[in-house]
Amino acid sequence: MATHLRIRLDHQPPRLWYKDQPRKPKFFDLGVSLVGQKRRRVKGLVVPLKVELLYEDLTAVARQSILEVDSPLKIGRSGYANLKLRIGSVSRGHDGHDFVIRVSADASAAHLVNTVIDSETTQPVTVRSKINHAASNKRKRDLTASSAGNSNDEPDAKGLQALASWCHYTTNLLKDLHSARPHCVYCKVENGHASTCKLVKSIAGYSHIRSLLEAKGISLPATSSSPAPSTKRRLSHLMEAEPQPRVPAYRGPGPPSLMAAIGIKSDNDNNVEPFESFMQAPPPLLHY
Repeated sequence: MATHLRIRLDHQPPRLWYKDQPRKPKFFDLGVSLVGQKRRRVKGLVVPLKVELLYEDLTAVARQSILEVDSPLKIGRSGYANLKLRIGSVSRGHDGHDFVIRVSADASAAHLVNTVIDSETTQPVTVRSKINHAASNKRKRDLTASSAGNSNDEPDAKGLQALASWCHYTTNLLKDLHSARPHCVYCKVENGHASTCKLVKSIAGYSHIRSLLEAKGISLPATSSSPAPSTKRRLSHLMEAEPQPRVPAYRGPGPPSLMAAIGIKSDNDNNVEPFESFMQAPPPLLHY
């Protein structure tokens, strides 16, 4: 009874390949494995291979010599082979057709007489000579000019709403961590927070971002004053699992100058910085 195996492609060739690109490899890799019926790799069997260049409609390319090989054409006893191949002709010279490569076992090998090995075909490959930088730069300039002509000075409303939702969601998570006990996961202070705690700065910074968004007409839901009990218990349990060194507790708020130093304004500050300026030069709070 014949043994039925197949060739599997573990690494496909690039979908778009430039054959003459300076300072780039002149051959691309094609990883192949020998597998059984359950798609598990078969080891211990040496399988000579054949490669055939086809068009994407699976018709054979007349001049097979344009498919160059720079590696042994066989799967070794490891059950895997990395083939180095090159297609020496561009797709435009073949009526714009993409190429595919069929990898099959050389059935003429004597030790494979009672073994049936199915072939496998790669994904289509478009072959070009090299990147046309002049054309690429022209397309970029055209896109830039088109974007500038259609731009609107006002920020995108949907984008701001998405940012607002993310800020609100993230702040609630930070508040869960802020209220967790017995110690802060950042400053390690027990039952409180240090004035330099990143967690405190992040939560305080939300009030500044909130005022900026509301100045642009983006509504935000009210923030919760305390985390959900289940979340709080879960966070406390996680932190209790890994004891932290004891340090003196800090129980008071940070000095007033701290808020100004990190660029945070209070909710009552009506002199709101324009949102565009804020995004171009965010306060140090956002640089962590």
